[in-house]
Amino acid sequence: MADILIVDDHPSERERILWLLGSTGYQCHTVNRGQDAMEMLETRPIDAVLTELMLRDLSGLQVVERIRERYPKVATVLIT
Repeated sequence: MADILIVDDHPSERERILWLLGSTGYQCHTVNRGQDAMEMLETRPIDAVLTELMLRDLSGLQVVERIRERYPKVATVLIT
């Protein structure tokens, strides 16, 4: 199964998505900041990133743009 990174600064939303995807067999990782997501991508192979649109440090759009520039093979999904 794919490794998925969930980026959301709301703990309950992170846990809900983690539970949903994890229960279907995906390996999930969670962070609460856009910068933490970028750092994790440097150290761990990730297949897809689900990021909240409104984060505290970077916008989800900024996260997606940076991922597309640096890691074009990583799928990205903006969530609200």
